[in-house]
Amino acid sequence: MNTFLQIHPKDNVLVALQDLPAGRQIDFNGTSIQLTQNVPAKHKFPFRPLHSGDPVLMYGVLVERP
Repeated sequence: MNTFLQIHPKDNVLVALQDLPAGRQIDFNGTSIQLTQNVPAKHKFPFRPLHSGDPVLMYGVLVERP
């Protein structure tokens, strides 16, 4: 069972399909990350490190540029 999904191919965040605990290993598109905090179901989380000023893409569009 998938525990996360990418809604649009341009997105740089994934959506948790269930509560994901801190420490969970996520493998996506050849990238492996370990969650550093709990991610509640339906919340988004990056699948690669994001830094201040990096764009956040969700649903294929820019939603935030910190």
